[in-house]
Amino acid sequence: MANQGFVRTLNLSEINDGAQTIQNLAGGTVDSDLRVFAGLSSERSQLLWNRFINTTEINQSVASLKNGTQFIWDTNYTYTDDDYIYIEPVNLLRDFNATYIGFAEGNSVVSDPLGALDYNYDIGEGYTPGTYNNVALTGGNGSGAKVNLIIGNDGTISSVQVLDLGGTGYSYGDKLLIGDGSGGDGVGFVIRVTAFPWEATAVGNFAWGIEDLDILNLRVTFDNCSATLDGTYTIAQGASNKNIWGVPNNAVNLAYDINRQITVQEKIENNLDIYDIDGDGSITVQDKTYIEMFINGDDELTFTTYIQNNPVNAGSVRQTGPAIYRYIAGLASSVLDVDGTGVANATDVSLINSYVTSSTTPKSIYVRQSATNLASGRQSYSATLRHAISVTAKVPSNPGTKQSLGIGDVYDPPYFYIEKYENNEWKNVYDNFAKYGTAQTCSTTETEYVNNTNVGVLKSEGDIQYRIVDKFVVFDGTQNNYYVRIVASGTGFTNGQVFGSLPTLTATTGVPVFNKNSEYGVFDSDGAAKFYLRTNPRSSVESIKEMVLFSTSYSLSTSESTQYGGTQVPTLTLIPDLVFKRDDSLLLSNIQNLESPEIVDDGENKYSSGFDAFSYGIEGYATELAQVTDNVDESIYLRTTKYRIDRNLYYTKEIKFNGFITSYDPDELNLTQTDLVTDLSPGIYISSSLSQITNPLASDYANKTRSFSSDFNPWTAFPAADKLSTQSLNVTINDLVWTTEIEFDIATSNTYLTRFTSTSDLNQTFGSNLQNPLDEANPTTYKLKMTINGEVFYLMMKKA
Repeated sequence: MANQGFVRTLNLSEINDGAQTIQNLAGGTVDSDLRVFAGLSSERSQLLWNRFINTTEINQSVASLKNGTQFIWDTNYTYTDDDYIYIEPVNLLRDFNATYIGFAEGNSVVSDPLGALDYNYDIGEGYTPGTYNNVALTGGNGSGAKVNLIIGNDGTISSVQVLDLGGTGYSYGDKLLIGDGSGGDGVGFVIRVTAFPWEATAVGNFAWGIEDLDILNLRVTFDNCSATLDGTYTIAQGASNKNIWGVPNNAVNLAYDINRQITVQEKIENNLDIYDIDGDGSITVQDKTYIEMFINGDDELTFTTYIQNNPVNAGSVRQTGPAIYRYIAGLASSVLDVDGTGVANATDVSLINSYVTSSTTPKSIYVRQSATNLASGRQSYSATLRHAISVTAKVPSNPGTKQSLGIGDVYDPPYFYIEKYENNEWKNVYDNFAKYGTAQTCSTTETEYVNNTNVGVLKSEGDIQYRIVDKFVVFDGTQNNYYVRIVASGTGFTNGQVFGSLPTLTATTGVPVFNKNSEYGVFDSDGAAKFYLRTNPRSSVESIKEMVLFSTSYSLSTSESTQYGGTQVPTLTLIPDLVFKRDDSLLLSNIQNLESPEIVDDGENKYSSGFDAFSYGIEGYATELAQVTDNVDESIYLRTTKYRIDRNLYYTKEIKFNGFITSYDPDELNLTQTDLVTDLSPGIYISSSLSQITNPLASDYANKTRSFSSDFNPWTAFPAADKLSTQSLNVTINDLVWTTEIEFDIATSNTYLTRFTSTSDLNQTFGSNLQNPLDEANPTTYKLKMTINGEVFYLMMKKA
C-alpha cells in the first residue's frame, strides 16, 4: 500500500544503494526513470501535529492487544506501519511580521574599516581627496542608502558615515558601491552589510512559561517557512542581560492556564452548533446555565420547572425542559469537559461563562495578539508577565509576508522552536516529554502475580497513578521470578519502594516513557488518520518493541498553574505541537515511501485525482519501477523455478489456494524400495489444467511444480507407533503442514507430559473436585504443561 505520509519536499538524492540494486537487477532499463531524481535535496517528510485540533487517547491496540497512546489526526494524511520516525516538539506559526530596522550604527562616523558591528568596508584606492556628503550607494537588495565620506590624501577612504539607518530593504551580505559623481575614478571601495537589518516577530500556536528563561542564552529556529527565513537565530537580550518578550493578553496567567483557555476557545469555535443548547442560533448565558445545571446534577424535572419559569428564546429548536435535558444528556462527556482535563466541573462552567459574557465580536476567551502588536509592547519577565506566546529576533533579510510563509496551511504549516543554553548544551524549550511518565519493572510474589495482577488496570498510590501494562516470569536456573511492568505518573516510585495492594509491588529504577532523541516505529496505523508508536523499531526481536504508553495523569504544581495547581490532570493535555520526521532518501529499504499517496486531498476533504491534487510532481516513475520489479521477479522465477528440471525445487513462501490437492500413485510405482528413487514418484503438485502430472516429457514439467515434499514423497502412517514415516533420503518435514488434524506423539512421557493411570493419581494432583475425565476401562489420560503470556496452564488429554 502506498505510504500516505505528507511529504513537504521530495527527498531522492541519496541513491547510493537503491539505484545500484535496481540497475543490477534490471540491466540498466531503469536509468531513464532514476534520472529525474538527480540533484534533488535530501530532506525528511514531515507530519505536523496541532495540539488544539488533533487528539490523543489511551486505547488498546487491536494489533497487539496492549494499551498504548494513540495519535489521532483531524486531517487525512498519516504514516503507515513500519515507518521509522523522530519526533520534535515545536510551535506552529499563527502570525508573523517583519520590519526593516536598518543599522544601529546609522549616522555614526566609523574610521576603522573593521570597527563597525553592522558593516565593514574596503578603503579602496585612487579616489580624489576631500569630503563628500549624501553620496548615493548602489547594489544590494535595498534602496536609498547614502553615506558621508572622507577621502584622505592617499586616495583611500578614511571614514564612513551611513545616513538614515541605511535606506530600506537591504539584507545581510549585501555589497554597496559608490554611485556616480563622488570621489573621482577610484576603485575598490565597497561596504559589506554584516548585521541582520530585519526584525521578525513570530506568534505561536500555544503559550510557554518564561520564568526559567529569564537570563539564559536563547536562540530560535524557523523551519518550513521560506528560504529567506528558515534557519537559527540568536535572540538578543535587553537591559541587565534579560530576555525581552512581547506582552500577550492575560499576561499574568501561567502558561498551562492560558493553553486551557485556548483549548476551550478552539473547541467552542469549532462546534458552535453543539454548544447552542437551546438551538436559538447563538451561544448565550442561557446555554451556559443549562450546562451548569446538568453538571451540578439537576434532573429532568428540575429542568422542566426551570424552563417553565424562564422560557427559552422565540424560535429555539428545543423549547421544553425535557427536550433540553435530553439533548445535554445525549452529548458525549467530552463535550461538557471543555478544557479537556477529564471531568466536567465548575472550572468548565467558568470558562464557558467567560466566552458567553465576552464583549468582543466574535466572542472569545483568549485571543492571540497580532505579531505587529507583540513586536512593540515588550518587556522582560516579571510578576506581570508570566508567559509568552511570541518571540522576536533579528533575521538577515526580508522573510516575506504571513501569506507567503504558508501560515494557515492545513497540512504543511510553518513552525519554530526555541532553545536555551543550559549545562553546556542547547535544549528545546518545548521539550516537556520528561513529564509523560515513567516505565518501571516491579517484582512481586507468585500468589500476587497469579491471583491479583490484571493487565490494563489503573491504580493509584498517593499522588502517583500507575497502570499495569504487562507481566512476565523469568526462570533464573533455580526458581521462577515474577515481574509486573507499570507506567507511573511523573518520575514514578523510588527504587526499592514497596507500594500498592492486589498486587503489592516492589519498584526498580524507571526510565522515561518518551524522549525526542529516540527513534520510534509507527504501529497499528489505519493508513488514514491514526496510529500508535513502538520503541526499537529496527530490531528483529519483537519482544523488545514496547508500545509507547504515556501515564494517565500528571500532578500540576502551583508554579505551573494557578487554576489547576495541586490537581491531577490528564498527561495528554501537556502534549505540545509536534513534527514527526521520516527519512525519505532513496534507499532500497524505503523506496516504497516514494509511491504516490492513494488518498488525494486539496485541503478541504474534497478528493480529486487531477493535476492540482496532492502529488510529488513526478509522473510515471512509480509505474515504471513497478513494471521493472515485476519483470525482474518473473525472470528470476522462470530461470530458477518454473523451467528448472536438473534438481529438486523447494519453494519457501506460503501458498494459498482454493480447490483440492491430491497425492496419488496411479501407476503403483511405490510398491518396492527400488521404486522410490525413480523420477516418476508421485507427490503433491501445483499445475495448470493442461498438465499431466505423470507425463515424463521435460516440456510438461514447465507446467507443474512439486510442493510440500521431496521428489520421493510417500509418507506412511503407523498407527500402532503413533508415527508418520517415510524411507525418503531427502525430506523437508518442516514444509509439511497439516490443516485438518493435529496429533500429539504421546508414546513417551517426559518432564512436561505427566501420565495418569488412576483416579487417585488425578485427585492427588488437582484435588477431588475435578470432574473425572478418565475412562477406568482404558485409563490413559495426560496433562500437558504450557506457558501462555507468562502464565502456566495444563491441557488435559485422553488418548483416543
